[in-house]
Amino acid sequence: MSDIAPRPVRLGLRALLAACALSAATYALARIPAEMESDPLVTLSARLTGGLDFDVKALNPFEPAIRKVEDDPACGPLRNPASVFRIYRMQQAAGSGDGAAAFENGEQAVKDLRAKLACAPADGHSWFNLFLLESALSGRAGRNMPLLRMSYAVSPNEGWISQSRAPIAVAFLRNADPDLRARVEDEYAHVARDAPETAAGIFAKTTEANRALLLPLFERVPVETRKVIADKLAEGGTDIRIPGVPEPANPFRR
Repeated sequence: MSDIAPRPVRLGLRALLAACALSAATYALARIPAEMESDPLVTLSARLTGGLDFDVKALNPFEPAIRKVEDDPACGPLRNPASVFRIYRMQQAAGSGDGAAAFENGEQAVKDLRAKLACAPADGHSWFNLFLLESALSGRAGRNMPLLRMSYAVSPNEGWISQSRAPIAVAFLRNADPDLRARVEDEYAHVARDAPETAAGIFAKTTEANRALLLPLFERVPVETRKVIADKLAEGGTDIRIPGVPEPANPFRR
C-alpha cells in the first residue's frame, strides 16, 4: 500500500493532548485524592491535558523526574504522564519553530508509548497515539498503518476512543486495506448511531471519495438518528441526500 499524505495526522496531533487527557482522566479517577496530591507528575499531566498553558521554562524543573520515569525499565502508572509531558513539549517546540526540540521530544514520546504498550499491550488508545506520533515524525502515515490496525484489534468498539480515532481513521478510509477499512466503517457506523453530531462533522470534512464509502453505512443507523445527521449536514452547508431520509425531513435543503 502506498504512503499517504500526512495532513490528517497533523490535524490529529492538534487534538492529541486532549485524547491523552481521556486516558489520564480514566487513570486519575481510579486513584484516591491523597495519592493524587502526593504525585506531582500525575497532577502536572492533568493540568497539561486540561488546557493550562505553561511557559517553556516553567516545565524545566520537571525534566529530572520525567527522565527518571523514562529510564526506569519497570512498568508503572507514571508512563502515561511521561508521554503526555513529551507530547506537550513537542507541541510547544513546534509552535516556537524549534524543529530539533520538537523532534527530540516526539521521539521520546514514542519511546514512552512503546514502553507503556510493552506493559499494557491491550491499550488501544496508546496504539492510536503511537500511530499519530510515528506518522507525524516520519511524514509518512502509510508505513504506520499496522499501528492503527492494532488499535482496532485490541479496542474495536470503545466509545471514548472512537471520538478521537474515527475522525482521523476516516481520512485514510479509501487507502486502507480491506480488513482495516471494515474496522473503520464499523466504528463510523457506531459513532453515527451514538453521536450523530460527531458523525455529521466527520462526514462534512472528509473527501467526496470517502463520503461515497460512508453513505451506505447510514443504513445501519435508526432513521430518526439519520434525520439528525441530515439536518446537521444541511445546517453546515453540506447538501447531500442521506439514505432513508425523506426530503421534507430536512428543511434546509433546496
